[in-house]
Amino acid sequence: MGEVRLADGDVRWGAGSLLAQENYYAGHLITIFPVRVVRDSPELLALYTAAGSTLVDGSMRERQSMALQDRMTVYLDPDPQPLGERPARTHVLTLNTPDSYWSTWLMWTRAWEFMFWYVNLELPYERTATGITHGRSNRGDLILDLVVAPDFSWAWKDRDEFDAACEVGLLSDSERQLALDESKRAIACIEQRGWPFNEPWPEWRPDPTWPTPHLRLGDGRTWDFAPPNEEPQERT
Repeated sequence: MGEVRLADGDVRWGAGSLLAQENYYAGHLITIFPVRVVRDSPELLALYTAAGSTLVDGSMRERQSMALQDRMTVYLDPDPQPLGERPARTHVLTLNTPDSYWSTWLMWTRAWEFMFWYVNLELPYERTATGITHGRSNRGDLILDLVVAPDFSWAWKDRDEFDAACEVGLLSDSERQLALDESKRAIACIEQRGWPFNEPWPEWRPDPTWPTPHLRLGDGRTWDFAPPNEEPQERT
């Protein structure tokens, strides 16, 4: 565990290090995941979120059941959604490559049944003192995503929301084109079994000695890691 500072001043985190992955939207902190470092190399930052860990979540409630117009109204609202604590429902392994415009997630049930791969289109992540962030100094998420079944068949996720977001100006023309171009590259990678789809990542399992981490809300929109063995209750 711990970190190693390289000659160029960059930092590499050791396997098992506890970090936070922060996601912003419109300048507001939306979700924070407690993650364990699986691998941190010049080519790959792999992070694990344990099912049952407590994350901080301010994403749109009941989003998929809302009409597109209502979702756009929420997205355009300058005030952030309230933050709450909730448990992670699945195991998630996130494969992040530096300067890439998409990350690849793998998801399992609590019983470690592999569910699917997930391609999240986004601007490159940034490192912070406590982990990584998406969107703190740039847009972050590009809304458009891909879901990839275990047999490598794929489908769009949120394509209708992406189109609606472009229509109301949530994404610029250049961001729209970037998302579409990067999705084509991702689809080609899936269909040609490029990395990481050519490696046995679905068989990966975490170190069984890693404790399950938990976050807790503070005053306002602040957060912290909960002490070991303390499991915050779900609250909003």
